[in-house]
Amino acid sequence: MPIFFFTAATVLGAPIVLGLAWWRRTRARSGAAPPWRERTVLIGLVAASLNLLLFYSWVAYRLIAGATDDVWAVKAAIGNGLAVYLVVAAFVGALVGKGPGRLLTAVGATMAYLLWAPIAIL
Repeated sequence: MPIFFFTAATVLGAPIVLGLAWWRRTRARSGAAPPWRERTVLIGLVAASLNLLLFYSWVAYRLIAGATDDVWAVKAAIGNGLAVYLVVAAFVGALVGKGPGRLLTAVGATMAYLLWAPIAIL
């Protein structure tokens, strides 16, 4: 039962956290941070959002195609390939950058990456 709640929290929480990060970014005024550090957070936020978009695109593909071997091969290719680099970019953006949404970007990147993890290890 706890695995279900953890998975549901990740599936539902990742878009909420990243949505809050985007909202916070648009509402905050530009601070005293150098522009390159604010852009770094933006790059991290875009990477985390792309990771989430890839996952939900895969979910739509799985709903259309069913539970075939090709569906799981696509998940493995995206999850082990592209998603890892997007998470690294999001974390680098959250750690190096400065500005609104830093913490939310890191939390959203973690949650979006956990979507790709097999349920058996959770």
